[in-house]
Amino acid sequence: MRCVIVLIILVFTFGYLLIGAAIFSKLESDHEGKTKQEAIVNRAEFLANFTCVNRQQLEEFIRGIIKAYDQGVFASNETSTATNWDFLSSLFFSTTVITTIGYGNISPSTYGGQTFCIIYALFGIPLMATTLLTLGEKMAVPINMFKSKVCWKKHKRTEKIVKSALILGLGQLIFILVPAGIFSVVEDWTFHESVYYSVITLCTIGFGDFVAGQKDTNYRAWYRILVGLWIITGLAWMALILNQVGDLYKGMRTKTVEKYLKRGNAKKMHSTHTPVQNGQQENAVVMETPNTDTEMSNVDTEMPNVDTEMPNVDTEAN
Repeated sequence: MRCVIVLIILVFTFGYLLIGAAIFSKLESDHEGKTKQEAIVNRAEFLANFTCVNRQQLEEFIRGIIKAYDQGVFASNETSTATNWDFLSSLFFSTTVITTIGYGNISPSTYGGQTFCIIYALFGIPLMATTLLTLGEKMAVPINMFKSKVCWKKHKRTEKIVKSALILGLGQLIFILVPAGIFSVVEDWTFHESVYYSVITLCTIGFGDFVAGQKDTNYRAWYRILVGLWIITGLAWMALILNQVGDLYKGMRTKTVEKYLKRGNAKKMHSTHTPVQNGQQENAVVMETPNTDTEMSNVDTEMPNVDTEMPNVDTEAN
């Protein structure tokens, strides 16, 4: 039974991946083609309008801009952009490392930074996982207390599932929609883009196409710290959801096993109370016959006592 369940889950997972691949390919391939065509047209127009720049010089310039962008430097004007490696910005980066979000817009470029990032991630990710599980368990305490206040006597299992879904779903909406509203104001994103960023972040996907705190503002560093705290608490809530789903799955498996055990015990009880067949009756008679023989032998062994007493009577008569 367990192998069948595992097989079903694997088939469902791979089917889900195939469906996602087909839909994403359909939705994004046309847009990608248009973007490539626009880039080719823009480059051709630039070379036509500025004849002092040849194609090779333009390619080198574009590669330089892309390299700077990949390292987190935005060369949007003549002034230098805000640093990404001050202490508070580095703290935000450390959060994205050990939470496995990894936006990709900022990454260490030096040999020492890359080496330290390897060691830091290997020890930090298990630590953060433990922290998130612990926070999730603490969050579950008031939720379980709230669920235990109201009971449906006839449908306790259904009640548990419904309550868990409502509470966890409502909490997840709060962790997504409230920050999304703030991001839409502070980051000048649309609300749809803000919701998209919130979901991608809390699911630790972290594409890096939208990253909070990129603007060079006076409150940029502390704003990133608040975003980091939101990430940690939001991931703890996600860990709570996964834990609750796991408990529900274990409960379903336990209930299924109990059903099979009850059926097996019922079959055994039924077999022990079935009528005895003819062959079995004969064996029963044979097994009971020696008991009669032993009883007769006991009588026979008692009879000689009478015979032994008779000679004593004769001797007394003499």
